[in-house]
Amino acid sequence: WSPETWHAARAASLDRLRAACALPRDPHRTRPRIVVADDNNPLRSMRHELYQLARDAGWAYATGHVDCGVAECERRNAAREGRARVPDETIAKMAGELERPQPERKGWERFSVTVPGDAPDAAPAAAETLLTVVDAAYTAGGGGGGGG
Repeated sequence: WSPETWHAARAASLDRLRAACALPRDPHRTRPRIVVADDNNPLRSMRHELYQLARDAGWAYATGHVDCGVAECERRNAAREGRARVPDETIAKMAGELERPQPERKGWERFSVTVPGDAPDAAPAAAETLLTVVDAAYTAGGGGGGGG
């Protein structure tokens, strides 16, 4: 792991998201297309970049923040092998830099939801909650709150 590798991977990820957002709309689709950017995005500026990408493409934008304690993150990371494992100091650094979504203060984050991530049985309820927020963003209309 290195900052250079991370920056290259982020750039490639953003390129894939741009390509997904540029896909032509299918007028015969009855359900929206959903693109998930599965990334930590601990800084608000990183999430805002994703919001702008979605807005400019006329897509809905929603944020799902999984609230997981550092100890649980470290436990899960310790169970990983090879390249999947990140340095322990990375987890501590990201936890210290994390800017949680503020839907009540930042209009572009209005379709954000925080779900618990520490409990192993929380995933189904968290997924349902996130889908509810995605549906609300889609219903609100494109360009940062809507269709896509």
